[in-house]
Amino acid sequence: MEDLNKTQIILVCLLVSFVTSIGTGIITVSLLQEAPQSVTQTINRVVERTVEQVVPQNLKGPTIKEVTVVVKEEDLVIDAINKNSKSLVRILQNQPQGENTFIGIGLVLSKDGLILADKRNISAANSYSAIFSDGKTFPVKINTTSDKTNAVLLSVVKDDKTAYTFYPAVVAKSDVLQLGQTVIALGGKERNTVAIGRIIGLVGVSASSTTATSTSPISLIESDAIAKDTVSGTLLLNLNGEVAGLRLPETDQKEGLYVAIDVIKRANPSFFEIPYNRSMRPGELR
Repeated sequence: MEDLNKTQIILVCLLVSFVTSIGTGIITVSLLQEAPQSVTQTINRVVERTVEQVVPQNLKGPTIKEVTVVVKEEDLVIDAINKNSKSLVRILQNQPQGENTFIGIGLVLSKDGLILADKRNISAANSYSAIFSDGKTFPVKINTTSDKTNAVLLSVVKDDKTAYTFYPAVVAKSDVLQLGQTVIALGGKERNTVAIGRIIGLVGVSASSTTATSTSPISLIESDAIAKDTVSGTLLLNLNGEVAGLRLPETDQKEGLYVAIDVIKRANPSFFEIPYNRSMRPGELR
């Protein structure tokens, strides 16, 4: 030992300690195997209590933070426009010579290509076509006309070999419309144009109320949302992406007036293939 330096002495101590620990463990296990059961239980209890004190039972789990998602009105507007852009078509009167004439906007109502439009410039004597959002053009023919609302239902003419997906619009119930509600006007002769505004008047609502009732359903919607290129058939949308009204002949005498979609549906229930369902989106059918 006298010839060992400090480092060697420390290493020898560690070695002795290690061997002693192993020996102590072996002896302890051997004694526990031979000890009576009462002694073994007591030792186990002591060990359990010691572990409980060293490792707390109430360990904190992962922290869950609540995140508040802020939905901007701008996002709702963009989403509503995107949901209805495929349901909007432009109706053209076919000309034997020269360029076809634009006569208004149509709204797709069914997966079979039924289109709601203004009948003012449509007659059985002429032929018409519809341009869809992707530029695809189909001939259309008159299906049903309505004298009550000056609306016409057109059918897309296509052969069975032509596969095409039509995106029906989702319509809103007029009894959920309220004064001050944000609405979007979607129109345009050659391209989509929009205007954002509020409902500033509801024809059919009593002076003492701001919403419709069963005895006074809304017939016309007045809004300050007036698109730059307002044309016949311009859509009025709410922030849920539902069509609330259309600009038809009855409203031409004043800008910002739209016929409530409920009026058209009540007068022409056969026009509408899909039921009211605010959870549905264009192209989704029950």
